[in-house]
Amino acid sequence: MATADFKRGRRPRATDVEPGSRQPVIEGFYFRDKEHKGYLTADQLPETSRATFEAANVQHDGRLSLQEEVNALLKDFDAADVDKDGTLTYEELEVYVKRSSR
Repeated sequence: MATADFKRGRRPRATDVEPGSRQPVIEGFYFRDKEHKGYLTADQLPETSRATFEAANVQHDGRLSLQEEVNALLKDFDAADVDKDGTLTYEELEVYVKRSSR
Protein backbone atom coordinates (compact mmCIF):
# COMPACT_ATOMS: atom_id res chain seq x y z
CA MET A 1 0.00 0.00 0.00
CA ALA A 2 1.35 3.40 -0.88
CA THR A 3 1.67 6.22 1.65
CA ALA A 4 -0.55 8.31 -0.59
CA ASP A 5 -3.39 5.83 0.01
CA PHE A 6 -3.20 6.50 3.74
CA LYS A 7 -3.15 10.26 3.16
CA ARG A 8 -6.39 9.88 1.19
CA GLY A 9 -7.90 8.25 4.26
CA ARG A 10 -7.56 4.61 3.20
CA ARG A 11 -6.43 2.41 6.08
CA PRO A 12 -4.29 -0.64 5.31
CA ARG A 13 -5.92 -4.04 4.93
CA ALA A 14 -4.41 -7.43 5.67
CA THR A 15 -4.62 -8.21 1.94
CA ASP A 16 -2.40 -5.23 1.07
CA VAL A 17 0.79 -7.05 2.09
CA GLU A 18 2.07 -10.51 1.29
CA PRO A 19 2.25 -13.02 4.17
CA GLY A 20 5.62 -13.01 5.91
CA SER A 21 6.30 -9.40 5.08
CA ARG A 22 6.24 -6.19 7.10
CA GLN A 23 2.55 -6.42 7.99
CA PRO A 24 3.12 -6.63 11.79
CA VAL A 25 5.24 -3.47 11.64
CA ILE A 26 2.56 -1.67 9.64
CA GLU A 27 -0.20 -2.81 11.98
CA GLY A 28 1.86 -1.73 14.99
CA PHE A 29 2.37 1.71 13.48
CA TYR A 30 -1.32 2.26 12.84
CA PHE A 31 -2.25 0.82 16.24
CA ARG A 32 -0.13 3.50 17.88
CA ASP A 33 -1.35 6.24 15.53
CA LYS A 34 -4.64 6.52 17.41
CA GLU A 35 -5.42 9.96 16.00
CA HIS A 36 -4.84 8.76 12.41
CA LYS A 37 -2.32 11.51 11.64
CA GLY A 38 0.02 9.29 9.63
CA TYR A 39 2.98 9.80 11.96
CA LEU A 40 4.13 9.03 15.50
CA THR A 41 5.75 11.33 18.01
CA ALA A 42 8.28 10.41 20.70
CA ASP A 43 5.47 10.55 23.30
CA GLN A 44 3.70 7.71 21.48
CA LEU A 45 6.82 5.54 21.71
CA PRO A 46 7.69 5.49 25.43
CA GLU A 47 9.84 2.35 25.07
CA THR A 48 12.09 4.15 22.57
CA SER A 49 14.93 6.34 23.81
CA ARG A 50 15.09 9.92 22.61
CA ALA A 51 18.36 9.18 20.78
CA THR A 52 16.82 6.22 18.98
CA PHE A 53 13.80 8.28 17.97
CA GLU A 54 16.01 11.09 16.64
CA ALA A 55 18.14 8.62 14.68
CA ALA A 56 15.03 7.13 13.05
CA ASN A 57 13.51 10.55 12.36
CA VAL A 58 15.61 11.28 9.27
CA GLN A 59 13.45 14.26 8.26
CA HIS A 60 14.16 15.84 11.68
CA ASP A 61 10.59 17.06 12.00
CA GLY A 62 9.78 15.39 15.33
CA ARG A 63 7.35 13.07 13.55
CA LEU A 64 8.14 9.48 12.66
CA SER A 65 6.51 8.39 9.41
CA LEU A 66 5.70 4.78 8.62
CA GLN A 67 8.61 4.70 6.18
CA GLU A 68 11.03 6.02 8.82
CA GLU A 69 9.84 3.45 11.37
CA VAL A 70 10.10 0.55 8.92
CA ASN A 71 13.59 1.65 7.84
CA ALA A 72 14.77 1.90 11.46
CA LEU A 73 13.35 -1.50 12.39
CA LEU A 74 14.86 -3.15 9.32
CA LYS A 75 18.28 -1.74 10.17
CA ASP A 76 18.00 -3.29 13.61
CA PHE A 77 16.77 -6.57 12.14
CA ASP A 78 19.58 -6.69 9.59
CA ALA A 79 22.14 -5.97 12.30
CA ALA A 80 20.74 -8.70 14.55
CA ASP A 81 20.37 -11.33 11.77
CA VAL A 82 24.00 -12.42 11.90
CA ASP A 83 23.68 -15.39 9.55
CA LYS A 84 21.45 -13.40 7.12
CA ASP A 85 18.82 -16.12 6.85
CA GLY A 86 15.90 -13.72 7.28
CA THR A 87 14.97 -14.94 10.75
CA LEU A 88 16.15 -14.14 14.25
CA THR A 89 17.05 -16.87 16.68
CA TYR A 90 16.91 -16.24 20.39
CA GLU A 91 20.71 -16.32 20.44
CA GLU A 92 21.01 -13.70 17.68
CA LEU A 93 18.56 -11.44 19.45
CA GLU A 94 20.31 -11.89 22.79
CA VAL A 95 23.71 -11.01 21.29
CA TYR A 96 22.23 -7.99 19.52
CA VAL A 97 20.57 -6.65 22.67
CA LYS A 98 23.79 -7.07 24.70
CA ARG A 99 25.84 -5.40 21.97
CA SER A 100 23.36 -2.53 21.58
CA SER A 101 23.10 -1.77 25.28
CA ARG A 102 26.79 -0.97 25.69
